[in-house]
Amino acid sequence: MAADDEPDEPYRPGDLATQLANEFQEQWLASVDEDQLKALDEANDMLAEKRRTIFTRVDFRWRPADKEMLEQIRVSTDMVMGTLYEQAQAIMAEFYAEMRIPETREVDGQRIAVLDSQRRQVWKRDERGEIIEDVSQLTGQDIDRAILGMQRVRFVVARLHNQLLNEAILARHLYDDRHADGYASLVEGTQGDRNAKASRDSRRDKYKAFFHWNLYSSSNSFMQEINSFIRILDRMAERGVWGERRRK
Repeated sequence: MAADDEPDEPYRPGDLATQLANEFQEQWLASVDEDQLKALDEANDMLAEKRRTIFTRVDFRWRPADKEMLEQIRVSTDMVMGTLYEQAQAIMAEFYAEMRIPETREVDGQRIAVLDSQRRQVWKRDERGEIIEDVSQLTGQDIDRAILGMQRVRFVVARLHNQLLNEAILARHLYDDRHADGYASLVEGTQGDRNAKASRDSRRDKYKAFFHWNLYSSSNSFMQEINSFIRILDRMAERGVWGERRRK
């Protein structure tokens, strides 16, 4: 088989997460200019400086440089999580869609579905305009399909979720090492001078460590929600089985 005819390498769910993490590190962290960050912080401090008394309300604000970096971390994390847990969100959305009640109208003695201007199904809504979701619309097959789908997602993502934790731990250790090196590199000066230099030298590593921790923390929240959703589905399935037995 020719080289051009070789099949593409199969997609792995962790590829995009790794790619975005690398791009974040290279594009944002590598471009951080320490003098520029310091200038932004000092300018903000001068604007915020004012006389305070014991009656002055405490007002916390992010430094401009930190605020900008935090926003980029949030955006990057949302992109990674959206990819890793895209299938889980689709399964949950499909499950809730099964509980919707279609709007119908009678034509020549028959009930037909009501469609909107774009030929999409119109669903019944309550007095607040929210789509009505009726559990009685569900079947045992709907519940079993959702459970199996979520179990498959959890099996695929579990390894990647653990990998995110390992990377977060490593990033934290690297930050600690860089901070310690910066502290030890200044031979002369006060302890405050050494701490200040260590903070400046390790600032980018601090952002990187937080980015990896934010990835793991967000992934952990998704995993907890998946586990909670599966437990709810299990209880619904059990109630359905016992209900069938009572009717028999």
